[in-house]
Amino acid sequence: MFVDKLGAVHSTSDGATILSKSESSHPIARIISQLGKAVDQEVGDGTTSAVLIMNALLEGAVRLADSGLHPTTIVKGYQLALSRALGELEEIAEPVPADSEEWLAKVAATCIQTKLVGEGAKNLPRLLASAVIQAAEKQGDGYKLDTSRITVRRMPGGGVADTRLIRGVVLPKDLIDPSMPKRLENAKIAVGDVSLVIEKTVADAKLTMTDPKMVGKIGEQRRADLKKIGDRIIATGADVVINREGIDDLVANQFANAGMMAVRHAKIGDVANLAKATGATVVDAKHDITSDDLGFAALVEERKVEGANPSDKWLFVEGCKNPKALTILLRGGNWYVVDEAERSVNDALMALKNLVERPAILAGGGATEAEISARVMKWSETLPGREQIAVQAFASALEEIPQTLAINAGMHPIDSMVEIRSRHARGEKWFGIDHTERKVKDMYSNQVFEPLGVKEEVLKAATETACVILRIDAVFDKAPPRAHRMRSEMPKEEKKSRSRQKEELDERAEKFDPTKPVDRRYPL
Repeated sequence: MFVDKLGAVHSTSDGATILSKSESSHPIARIISQLGKAVDQEVGDGTTSAVLIMNALLEGAVRLADSGLHPTTIVKGYQLALSRALGELEEIAEPVPADSEEWLAKVAATCIQTKLVGEGAKNLPRLLASAVIQAAEKQGDGYKLDTSRITVRRMPGGGVADTRLIRGVVLPKDLIDPSMPKRLENAKIAVGDVSLVIEKTVADAKLTMTDPKMVGKIGEQRRADLKKIGDRIIATGADVVINREGIDDLVANQFANAGMMAVRHAKIGDVANLAKATGATVVDAKHDITSDDLGFAALVEERKVEGANPSDKWLFVEGCKNPKALTILLRGGNWYVVDEAERSVNDALMALKNLVERPAILAGGGATEAEISARVMKWSETLPGREQIAVQAFASALEEIPQTLAINAGMHPIDSMVEIRSRHARGEKWFGIDHTERKVKDMYSNQVFEPLGVKEEVLKAATETACVILRIDAVFDKAPPRAHRMRSEMPKEEKKSRSRQKEELDERAEKFDPTKPVDRRYPL
């Protein structure tokens, strides 16, 4: 649990979030924080593993340096070991069908079970697998997935098990006019990125009128121009209008009288996803809208989502024929649960993206790291130079993952590692730590799987970050001390914190009574 400078509380087991909220000023800590951020952005899952392996690599490097091995030799040995480890990962990885919902659900389950919401989210893996298969696009012999097409909307209320997959788009917007219909079936949808108002001129202008009737004529001309805009859209046969720009109230009233629904000022990402989901063409100011530009949805409905503010209503566009954009409506008991569920879903989506684009899996539970460690250790015996020692340190560092899992499961780490090494020496390459039964078991049979791309990214990021730190000879810190920095150099959050501290001290100083004895435990 973190309480930041502004008093906000964050409760999480996500490694990337822990690193980002730690806010350490130490330069090496910042490098480690960047490691977590890079892994999280690239593959979503595996941040904690990357930091653990990097830490083990640095500990091994310190021991080697104390024994007389030069850091350059250590770095070279680590790079040789990394190259060998990546090759071994390719060899032991098991190919799977990229469009298999069953395999996607298994990988998603492994990713989510490590988070706080794992126990209450048994339906999430299948839901995420279904969303990924629907949003992925075939390219040549493989698939590509743009995760931005899967929007996550979160709202506290109910439980994580109440999370739903909407085959379409959910807009956190209500209708412009309350007289518009709240529900339409088999709706034709117009998606626009054009202003449906009479724009003011850029240049300043002054108009002098001598006839009072001119004021009425100008108003009539404005209403006539707006009516033409509305008539042009109504003539296409559209039932719903979703626009990124504004819609004049006169045009909105015209839509309402025609029995249409309309939303204005939608976000650009929602507009793009709506076009992908419904098959509509986003119309801009350079083109006139036609019936060919319209999309389709089986149902468009304005609903009140439980947990939102009483006045908040969302527009649900669902039942699209072949939606390439979907929405996951996340629910949870409170905002802390919903936030953690969102982090879990985002990590799982990135892991599934890697699996779809590179369909190969490895067993989890530390089994892969133990197998690669054994293979790299055996290979190191063939190296003639001092790099052999660094390669062996690299192999030992990989055992940090199964060892940490054993400790977290309440198992004895030494006994666990002895049994794992014995199993792998006999060719049982998928044996790792089963934290539910607290045993060393075959993790492949236990349905614990991770994508090959995630494992590769973890090893590369951890090794490269450790090598960067090992190459540092000295640190020259020219930054002024924190207490003597100018106010203009402070981050915005720190300025607010300093202002609150000063106000509190001033208030306590005003209440100070010199006639009363001072409690030395609580100095002013």
